[in-house]
Amino acid sequence: MAASLLLVAPLALQAAAKRVRSPTPPMGWNSYNTWNCQPSEEKIHESAQGLIDLGLDKVGYNFVTVDCGWNSRERDAQGRLQWNETLFPSGGKALGDFLHGLGLDFGLYSGAGYLQCGSVDLPASLGFEQLDAESFAEWGGDSLKYDNCYSTSNTTMVDSSSAEAQSPARFQHMAAELDAVDRDIQYFVCQWGIGTDVGEWAADIGNTWRISNDIYNAWRSIWRITNQIVPYFRHTTVGAFADMDMMIVGLNALSEQEERFHFGMWAINKSPLIMGAALDPERVSQASIDIMSNKEVIAINQDPLAKQAMLIRRDTEGEWDIWLGELSASRHVLGVANWRNDSQTVQIDLKAMGIASASARDVWAAKDLGAVSGSQNVSLAGHELRLWILSDVVAATPLQYGSYYSAANASLSAPAQAVSCSAQACLPTGSKVGYISRSAGVTFSNVTARSPGTKLMSVDFVNYDYAFTTAWEWGDNTRNMTIAVNGGEAKRWAFPLSGGNWEESLTLNIEVDGFVEGNENAIEFRGYGDDLTATCAAATTGQSKPNAFCDRIKASIYLSSSVNQRKMEAIPYTSTPVTKSWTFKQGDRSSSSPTLPAHDAPTEIHRDLLKNGKIADPFSDLNEMSVRWVGDQTWTYRTTFATPAHYGLPNVVSQLRFQGLDTFALVYLNDRLILGSDNMFVEHKVDIAGNLEGDENNVLEIVFKSARKRGLEFVENNKNHRHIVHQTEISRGPVRKAQYHWGWDWGPILMTCGPWKPVSIETWTGRISVPGVKYVLSKDLKCATITTTAEWEGLVDAVAFDITLKDSSEIKASVTVNTESEVRSGFVEATITIGDVELWWPRGYGDQTLYTIRAKAHAPRGPSESSPLQTITRDFGFRRAELIQKPDSYGTSFYFRVNDTDMFCAGSCWIPAESFLTRLTRNDYRTWMKLVADGNQAMLRVWGGGIYEADALYDAADEYGVLIWQDFMFACANYPAHPEYLKSVETEARQSVWRLRNHPSIVIWVGNNEDYQIVERYGLDYDLDDKDPQSWLKTNFPARYIYEHLLPKVIFEECPNVLYHPSSPFGNGRSTVLKVDPTIGDVHQWNMWHGTMEPYQRLPDMGGRFVSEFGMEAYPHVSTLEKCITREQDRYPGSMAMDFRNKAIGHERRVISYVAENFRIRYDLKSFTHLTQVMQADAMAWAYKSWRRDWGSPHDRKCGGALVWQLNDCWPTMSWAVIDYYRVPKPAYYAIQRTMQPIAVCVQRKYKSWTMRPADQLWQRDTGHIDMREMWQNIEFDVWIVNSTLKELTGSVQIQYISIKTGLEVGKGPTKAVHIAANGTTQVFGDHGAAIGSQSPDEPFDVEKVDPFVIQATLTIPNERVLRDVSWPEPIKYLSFANRGIELRYSEDMAKAFISAKRPVKGFVFDEKEGVKLSDNGFDVIPGQSHEVQVEGCAANDLTWRYVEM
Repeated sequence: MAASLLLVAPLALQAAAKRVRSPTPPMGWNSYNTWNCQPSEEKIHESAQGLIDLGLDKVGYNFVTVDCGWNSRERDAQGRLQWNETLFPSGGKALGDFLHGLGLDFGLYSGAGYLQCGSVDLPASLGFEQLDAESFAEWGGDSLKYDNCYSTSNTTMVDSSSAEAQSPARFQHMAAELDAVDRDIQYFVCQWGIGTDVGEWAADIGNTWRISNDIYNAWRSIWRITNQIVPYFRHTTVGAFADMDMMIVGLNALSEQEERFHFGMWAINKSPLIMGAALDPERVSQASIDIMSNKEVIAINQDPLAKQAMLIRRDTEGEWDIWLGELSASRHVLGVANWRNDSQTVQIDLKAMGIASASARDVWAAKDLGAVSGSQNVSLAGHELRLWILSDVVAATPLQYGSYYSAANASLSAPAQAVSCSAQACLPTGSKVGYISRSAGVTFSNVTARSPGTKLMSVDFVNYDYAFTTAWEWGDNTRNMTIAVNGGEAKRWAFPLSGGNWEESLTLNIEVDGFVEGNENAIEFRGYGDDLTATCAAATTGQSKPNAFCDRIKASIYLSSSVNQRKMEAIPYTSTPVTKSWTFKQGDRSSSSPTLPAHDAPTEIHRDLLKNGKIADPFSDLNEMSVRWVGDQTWTYRTTFATPAHYGLPNVVSQLRFQGLDTFALVYLNDRLILGSDNMFVEHKVDIAGNLEGDENNVLEIVFKSARKRGLEFVENNKNHRHIVHQTEISRGPVRKAQYHWGWDWGPILMTCGPWKPVSIETWTGRISVPGVKYVLSKDLKCATITTTAEWEGLVDAVAFDITLKDSSEIKASVTVNTESEVRSGFVEATITIGDVELWWPRGYGDQTLYTIRAKAHAPRGPSESSPLQTITRDFGFRRAELIQKPDSYGTSFYFRVNDTDMFCAGSCWIPAESFLTRLTRNDYRTWMKLVADGNQAMLRVWGGGIYEADALYDAADEYGVLIWQDFMFACANYPAHPEYLKSVETEARQSVWRLRNHPSIVIWVGNNEDYQIVERYGLDYDLDDKDPQSWLKTNFPARYIYEHLLPKVIFEECPNVLYHPSSPFGNGRSTVLKVDPTIGDVHQWNMWHGTMEPYQRLPDMGGRFVSEFGMEAYPHVSTLEKCITREQDRYPGSMAMDFRNKAIGHERRVISYVAENFRIRYDLKSFTHLTQVMQADAMAWAYKSWRRDWGSPHDRKCGGALVWQLNDCWPTMSWAVIDYYRVPKPAYYAIQRTMQPIAVCVQRKYKSWTMRPADQLWQRDTGHIDMREMWQNIEFDVWIVNSTLKELTGSVQIQYISIKTGLEVGKGPTKAVHIAANGTTQVFGDHGAAIGSQSPDEPFDVEKVDPFVIQATLTIPNERVLRDVSWPEPIKYLSFANRGIELRYSEDMAKAFISAKRPVKGFVFDEKEGVKLSDNGFDVIPGQSHEVQVEGCAANDLTWRYVEM
């Protein structure tokens, strides 16, 4: 298995060598600026004819491009794009023929995403590249504009921060397909210039490539795009042109002067000249036509040398620029740009540009100016771009250079700081200074000038703020600095983009006044406006000769740094937990309340009060209410610890690390306030240098304020936000604390506080973070390109990475990266390839192979000379995860594909397993996850009202192959989004994603739980067409900024191998989520239990593309109830203690309704508990059988998964959980387990309601007039087989009808040989009738003569297994279960029980209890079969049991 360090990441699917290119920038017309995404055949014909009639073809305009909106919503049966027959009745081929007949070229449009820009349902080309390229060729296309919308899904049109949108791979794919067709098609890449190094890869595949967000009808758009084009001169050449976007000349957006400026700036930068105006003399002025027809300006653009002009001078406060570009025949084009609204005169110095003399021609004036030299005064109108062609150029002697001033000659003031760059980056020094703000300066002293006055300086800088998301409003891509010399007046300078990333530098020439003769000059740089992140500067001076204007200095400004570190003995990283000697008291530090001993940390207040007997157990009886006062108090925790051994030594860092404080906390160390925290989910590290004593009496105190009170204060003081909170008191909305602590409809109100995660002291001279792993798997999944990163601090010279299979010593790959920086912190990154990788597979599909990455930090003396300063290992796995959301016959699919294998994801939703989180152990989490895996559950959804769970949960998921759907911690509220809150949320999100990023089990992060239902319910602001995140913050739903901008940005930056979904439930932003839309996205189906309280027999018709919540309540086993309801007299359904414990709205009415609808009521506790459990299990069987059936076939995935609400409880209660607080499964758990076994046969009767006759043409409203004979007669049923394995099988299915009265077969059921499809559903019988024992409809219906029966389906797979399923006549309450003839036998070791019966038994349930484990429970017993149950934790014959009507 080979491993190598890659210097450059490989580009996927490189284009072939054909590369159809025009040698000069393309010219033509595009439909978008006039017709938007509403073109038509008539409009295109008129515009093409207009181009000819206006003579524009004669000056070079030859392309007519049909932009977005031309195609049909559906592809044809072969998957080919179709033209919209209404808009283009003649089709694409005819349109191409028409244009070619006019002598014009036919430009086509598509996109590298799921849908076209500007639409919600028009397909683009992702996944259909070959077919579409062939279609473009068949239609006679001559060019393709290829856009970048819907890159991540068919619901998000623009996601510029995503890896998909920024990646070249999709564009390279289409390039290769265009090269493969038998037609020359020019390729116009419209990727928008996002991501990094776009010019490098796009110039390699495209004739043109867009550099920015769209142009819009405003002058400021010209400024933005002009600043963006500056660095692309590096990539513009013959056949490759940076595209500044379609022109807005002729759209009445600019003045005539501004239109000349716009056209001229596009021309000198060799941008394609694509008209967007309506080519109709009645709609476009003659002045605009004349501008676009100017042959001299066009000749500059079409010059065969194809060299872009360069920005060589800028005066920001003077508002002018000078551009200079090379032309053929040794000519130059000179552009003098006046950005000012008013006229001004600009003096230009040709000699400073390297020109001694030349012949000049004014292009716009079409006038020869004769010879020019030296300084020239150019009078400019407001917003004028003067263009001169310079010929007969005589070069001037270059300016003289002096020494280069690096940051060694500069002093920095915080927060400005030096940052090292990659090799060959941030030239010429290899480092940069960033974070230059108004308050942060960079000063160069002792700068030499040979004469006083104004000097010409060159500033080397880095700016890559391409301002995509802010482009539509006042977004600007320049970064601004002020420069002052010798304390004089500071002048502002706006720096354009410098390159293709934050490490590619550029030079800008500026004039600066205030120099004095000699070497005592000081130059100060400061930020202006926004911080100048990663702007570089430094200074050199040179000698220049006096001239008529002034003395000049050729000066280069660039900031770099060096830090001298003295040698010292390296101190290895140590972390000492602060766990012992904690005490607590009520009140703040000054309180005189008694001090009491606390548990070892981590701990929390209720546990410590229980320890000291100060409160009753809130889990018992009605005690929860008696402890609510705890959450309204202030509590102070205190401990002492020893000073670390190496504290205070040179270069030794000592920190206190708080992994989690719940929630509003003030931390004091030896009476000094060192930290304030207001987010339970955020980790803090505090440097404690100078704060420790020299003995063991260091006192650490943490004061916890009431989170509830702080929340109420915020609500009261921030009336401008619309505070909406469901399930709980309103105070939880603004507080970043586990939301379920305020109570929920399954949990108590227990407002905890305390050091809920570990506290430790860390000491080091050098340290590293947990290494992160990002990887790209090859198409065949056999090779991985890994990028591993780690953050380092201190005296670290190198970081070594090695990768092994978990629990193996064989190193598969290793690399050592030198920090190569003289600063004290930074990131290291290495790229490694590994071949023949072993994939991590979800349970049931393959092995859960894990790798281990080990990172070692080495001290300056070298990695081979001693033990490392710190070693950190983390496990990770290779897998490819995709969320397939594609249009189909049902709407839009929603299912997961892992390692190119489609998966039906059945599972459950997880809430915190404890109200008191510090009780949970690593083994608890592992036990829970084993229950999930043993229950045949493929996915666990970590719900957004709890916590980002402990590492142990995800470790266990990795081990057992359970996929994790991970919510961010927002649930059922309209959250605020003020700046402080957003900052806290971003820190929370980044830390959480960073911590969990290596787990292969986590396949998707989701923004929140049900917050978009809040939007829908209350009519909050939501305009899907508004793509500006900043504007969302001004609405009454500001949290949209969090879910659709901030969180996906974090995911992309921290773990791009994981998917993101804005919310659960969520469709496409237009679909409804409160009212279930079954055609798109994921749904929460609560019309069973909540809502309309539909019978669970209707669940087959209540599914969706992915059901991420649904549920049915049931009691836990009586053994659990006996632990929390301590008085025997309270143990009956409906007692005060029982009702108090169930937090669901209307719980008793709903439970009794469902039980009474289906079963004969028995109201003693044991019987009623049993009935609720069987009812819940039946509901689960109906759900999972039906929705798994909808998994269908590879091209017919109607339902992608189902997650029951909920797996577990946080305290002993009655709820929707399928496993109770003590980890005792309810029968519903086993129902899911049976239904979700890898291969299952399912039989299901057609549902006939026994309480409602649905309306039809004769009965226009629902009524209660039911033909009860239909319950037991004229039976229809379906039989199908579901197979999650990847293996096709054969077998036979036998149907039996077994009398419930006698246990004997009645009638003759069919038998059928079947071929079982792999990973899908196989229909066996549909609408099959079983007319057995029917009575005449005209005779009185005698129930005694009817013999109701169960339908049993038996699947026999030769040499493998026998599988069965049964369907009962509904409702069960109409049946009699007398004299069942049930028999239990036991193995000699009492480890097995064997259950059989002479007549069918419904709902056989063992009474489970904590510590007992069963292989099955809650099953039906059919005559002729013996049901084996394995028992652990007690003797099998110790278990009591019951069944329906026992």
